[in-house]
Amino acid sequence: GRTLMRMSSLLGKRTKEAPKDAQVISHQLLLRGGYARQVSAGLFSLLPLGLKVIKNIEAIVREEMNREGSQEVLMPVVLPRELWEESGRYETVGSELLRFKDRNQKDFLLGMTHEEAVVHLARSEVFSYKQLPFTVYQVQTKFRDEPRSRGGLIRVREFTMKDAYSFHENNECLEKTYNAMHKAYERIFERVGLKKFISVASDAGMMGGGVSHEFMAVTEIGEDSFLICQKCDYKANREVATCTYPHFEDASTALTKVATPNAQSIEDVSQLLNVPETQTAKAFFCVNEEKELVLAVVRGDLEVNEAKLKTHLKMKEVVMADDEIIKKHGMVPGFASCVGTDSQSYTLLIDKSLEGRSDLVVGANEIDYHLTGFDTARDLDGLDFEWVDVTSVPDG
Repeated sequence: GRTLMRMSSLLGKRTKEAPKDAQVISHQLLLRGGYARQVSAGLFSLLPLGLKVIKNIEAIVREEMNREGSQEVLMPVVLPRELWEESGRYETVGSELLRFKDRNQKDFLLGMTHEEAVVHLARSEVFSYKQLPFTVYQVQTKFRDEPRSRGGLIRVREFTMKDAYSFHENNECLEKTYNAMHKAYERIFERVGLKKFISVASDAGMMGGGVSHEFMAVTEIGEDSFLICQKCDYKANREVATCTYPHFEDASTALTKVATPNAQSIEDVSQLLNVPETQTAKAFFCVNEEKELVLAVVRGDLEVNEAKLKTHLKMKEVVMADDEIIKKHGMVPGFASCVGTDSQSYTLLIDKSLEGRSDLVVGANEIDYHLTGFDTARDLDGLDFEWVDVTSVPDG
């Protein structure tokens, strides 16, 4: 016989009013219904109801993984530094990775993903290509030291993750499993009741690798933005989305210095000179891992996409350059451009949105002055630079 528990004795206080510190509806309901309780930023205790839901989801995940012939394993959360040093990720992953020393002063970390550990496991178990392909998965607590946890369980620091890893002889075999897993994920999302989800091309990030997709549920309170083309089936995360830029009929004119008192922002310059923001170019300064100056020149109305810039420069995070280093290279913050600089002494990146453009307004490297008539074909001549895609795709 089954033992039934009365709601009156169920652990977890249920309340009518929404807690003050919860803005997101799902977060409010979790607290009001007695599903979860916050212990610290991004850390939650699950009450009996919350755990019941998680167990139901885990059961669905396990069924779909097992259906694809994947075998369940469990690897340690705490991993030695050496494993991650061998893959190079001990250095390349930022402060999301929690590192610590044990009582013997040996370096350890809390695994937020288990590629290194699973390779270590496979080394001892796989002796022949006849054992390939195989897939293992685990359902395990993970910890990522997120800088900003938010929205209840939307972005937390500690969470349960299902991670699967497959081993193959060749790419063809890998693709077959990749597609099978993609289908298994679709079934999982449908079964847990996520009706509106979409699979988009994404940035592999610290995972590395050639092809990467992420599933997104469409919601107002999300963490990420993705772009969908109205005319074709292109869809991608804003972090990696690319586009073709419209052709501009620019006149070709000489470089001319014009006074722009106090106009440091693109908005100010465009109003003062009565030119559209699309006809301006702005300077974005950061420093690379070697602390050397990087200047990215982008169309004035576009935003620099830090994820693309990080990938291009192979950096952990984008660190802004201070005024001193900019001035040291002969450029003036607020009125800066690459014109007349020694491009050998820093890294110069020109965004593809400026390809084939002329008659652009750029900084004159002099306080209160800009240049008009900048022509990318003519005025970049003799400069050491690279065409790159480092901007976020604009709407439309």
